[in-house]
Amino acid sequence: MTSSLHNTLETRSNGMASSSSSSSALQDAAASASAQLLNPHHYHNLAGDVACQENGGIIKPVLCSLRKTPDYCFVSWNWPLIRKFCFWSVMSLMVACVCIIITYVTTLPDKCDPQRAWYQGSLIYEIFPASFKDSNNDGIGDLRGISSKVDYLKTLGVRAVRLNSVFPAEHFPEHFYNIENFTNIEKTLGTMEDFRGMVKTLHKNNISVILDLPLYPYFKTLDARQISDLKLQQKPPSNLKLQTQEQHNLNPLLPNPTLDSPSFDNNNDGLDNVRKQDKVRHVIVNNHILNGNLNKTDFQGVFNAINSAATLQPSVVEDSNGPSLVSKVMEFWLKEGVDGFYLKGLEKFVDDDGFLGEIKSWHQILNSFSKIDAEKIMICSLKVVAAVENDGPLDVNVRLATVLTRFSLIDVYVEKADAVGDLVRYVQKGVVRSDPGFPWAMWTTGDVDLPRLASRLYLKNETLAVLAVQMMLPGTPSLFYGDEIGLDNIDDHDGERSDLSHAHSLAPMKWQSQNEAKQQFAKPLVLGWMPEARTRAPRASTRVLSTMAALREGSPSIYMQANWKDKQLLTNCFIR
Repeated sequence: MTSSLHNTLETRSNGMASSSSSSSALQDAAASASAQLLNPHHYHNLAGDVACQENGGIIKPVLCSLRKTPDYCFVSWNWPLIRKFCFWSVMSLMVACVCIIITYVTTLPDKCDPQRAWYQGSLIYEIFPASFKDSNNDGIGDLRGISSKVDYLKTLGVRAVRLNSVFPAEHFPEHFYNIENFTNIEKTLGTMEDFRGMVKTLHKNNISVILDLPLYPYFKTLDARQISDLKLQQKPPSNLKLQTQEQHNLNPLLPNPTLDSPSFDNNNDGLDNVRKQDKVRHVIVNNHILNGNLNKTDFQGVFNAINSAATLQPSVVEDSNGPSLVSKVMEFWLKEGVDGFYLKGLEKFVDDDGFLGEIKSWHQILNSFSKIDAEKIMICSLKVVAAVENDGPLDVNVRLATVLTRFSLIDVYVEKADAVGDLVRYVQKGVVRSDPGFPWAMWTTGDVDLPRLASRLYLKNETLAVLAVQMMLPGTPSLFYGDEIGLDNIDDHDGERSDLSHAHSLAPMKWQSQNEAKQQFAKPLVLGWMPEARTRAPRASTRVLSTMAALREGSPSIYMQANWKDKQLLTNCFIR
């Protein structure tokens, strides 16, 4: 037992000695580690910044000091204010970007139709003012009557109004062709103030004004500069005499003895002759989109022909005596707000010495006003082109090139419904397929000089059918007043008004009164200057035409004749 206790104490003593040895070893290791940490050789990277020294064999650190930082100018800036400014600037920029995006989105057009001029593809409404609407109950229509019916024109989808005869004439309106003055208004229609008011009202409703300017037989020459060169107070021209359907013919596909052109000789075979000439024929119209009247074409041959005109025709040189009478008349009415002119009878002057020079002069006048206001235009008949197209190919045919690059619309008269197909094919051939800058076709089914559409048809509702086809033709449709309700010629079986045969198609327009079931031109008990004529179209025809006009406005595939692709016009219209 004593031996066991002795062994236990010895073991404890060895353990304590062993613990004491371990503690001493730990202290020595710690002292060695501290010495190494304080050894300056382990901090050579801080030698330039730290000073150390030994003292009595004991390594002691010396306090280290950092170099003084320089005073930079931005340290003293107002950084809280700068942060606020940057924050709100970025936020404002983001808000502005969002607003711009919203503005662009809200102003995007609903449709991506190609741009076009006001006369391209839209409905033109032709009015004989004395027969349209009587506002003062004297039995004769007037300018204020036209202004009062602007809502009707808008409902019908009219984009331009063409006025047939507004000039002073002796015994107007029966003999409206006896023009006395080209720069005034016939007093029975109103005053110049009434004209300005009508123009202002129409323009306010996005309706342009086109004026008929008859050249033949009133002007001896196109470049006439003296009043003595006018031939006023004329008897009715032969083309004003209303002819029967068998005698009447203005279809360019068929012979017409009234045209002074070799291509319309009585001996030729009409349409067959046209088809034989297809390879060399240079026809007229083009219904492709064109932005503006100032740059009519990019066809180089046309420009070559025009540039050579001065050497081929001395008459194109400007006369030093000032503008011609026709130019002065145009400028007068342009200042009154007119947007275009239909130059009637121009085909009679194709051989006139001033033909080329005057057309260019008129075009320059229109361009000068187009830069100020909406685009101004000129219109001529298809007979003008028919009279000059046989001079040769377009690149050497100066007269044809001048017409195709200066006029905006070519009037194409549709006489019969069964001739529409041939007429459309005739228009689409030749030069019409070569350049998108040539004039558009203006399809006409009635005119002041022609029999009423209803009188040329046999069935009661055939008028609406013809007008529906007209509204689907590529180009610009022209509607004669009253045709939308099937207005017929006046009934003169007894021959009481045979002396006014030229005016039988100018029956007063019939208006539906709100209080009366009967359609009225003027107030009750007021007789019009011409007797009333019957209407042959159904009442719904006006609504149908209005719907079709709206359809045309939103459908470029209807009013465009062709697509311009790879410098070629590809036809998109075919009539069987």
